[in-house]
Amino acid sequence: MKVKRTEQIYIGENETISKLCHISKNLYNQTNYVLKQQFIKKEKLSSYEDLVKLFQTPSENDEENNYQKLPAQTAQWTIRKVREAWSSFFKALKEWKKHPEKFTEMPKPPKYKDKHGEFLLIFTNQQCKIEEGILKFPKIMNLEVETRLNDVDLREVRIIPQGVGYIIEIVYMKEIEDIAKGEPHRIMGIDIGLRNIVTIGDSISREGIAVKGGVLKSINQYYNKENAKLKSINDRQNKDKRLTKRQKRLLVKRNRKIKDIMHKLSKAI
Repeated sequence: MKVKRTEQIYIGENETISKLCHISKNLYNQTNYVLKQQFIKKEKLSSYEDLVKLFQTPSENDEENNYQKLPAQTAQWTIRKVREAWSSFFKALKEWKKHPEKFTEMPKPPKYKDKHGEFLLIFTNQQCKIEEGILKFPKIMNLEVETRLNDVDLREVRIIPQGVGYIIEIVYMKEIEDIAKGEPHRIMGIDIGLRNIVTIGDSISREGIAVKGGVLKSINQYYNKENAKLKSINDRQNKDKRLTKRQKRLLVKRNRKIKDIMHKLSKAI
C-alpha cells in the first residue's frame, strides 16, 4: 500500500522566496477581506471556484493583482487555504452552539495576516520535479534544492516561512508492505514521559527499554536561558513584544534539534 511521506529541508533567507511569500500573504488577506465582508453582511460566502474567478480578472490597481504575480496553481492554493479556514470556523461555530463547554470562548473568524509578514507557497507536482536528487521549482523561483529523494511519486511542495529562513516540505507517496492482519502475537506498549522520553515493554523480551530525556531537557534549558536574555534586551530597547530575529533563529534552531532527535528515536523504535 502507499502512504504519504514528507521530507523537510531548511534553507536560509532568500529574497525571491520572501517576495513571493509576501505576495501570497497579500492574496490571503485579499481573499479573507472578501469573505469577511460577506460574513458581516450575512451574505452567502463565495465558493473557492468563485473566488478564483474573481481574482483571475486583473484590476486597474496593480497593487491588487497579487493573483497574477504568483504562479496560477500556487495562487489558487492560497485562496483554497483561506476558504478552508472559513469552513473550519463555521464547523467550530456549529460545535460551539451544541457544546459550548468544549470551548474557552466563542470561535472567531479567520484573522488577517500581519501586513509585514509572509504566507506559505504551495506548488503541485506539475510545477515541481525531482531530477537526479535535485528539486526544481518553476522558473519564477530561480531555485534548485538538493534532496535525498529521486524516483518518487511527488505530490506537492510547500515553502513555509520561519521568520528567519524557510522550510521546504516535499510531500510524496511511498510504497510499503501491507501489515498482515490476524491475531497479534508480538505486542509492544509505549509510554511517553518527561524524565524518560519513552518507556517500552513488549511481549517478546523480558526487559523493558527506557530512553532518558536528559538531552531534550538540556536543549530546552539552554533555549529558555538564552531567550530570556534576548527578551530582556528587547524589552529595554523598545516596546515591541514581537520576537526579534535573534529570538526567531534561536527558536528555529531549538525546534530543529528536538525534531531531529525525535525522528532518530522513532526510527530506532
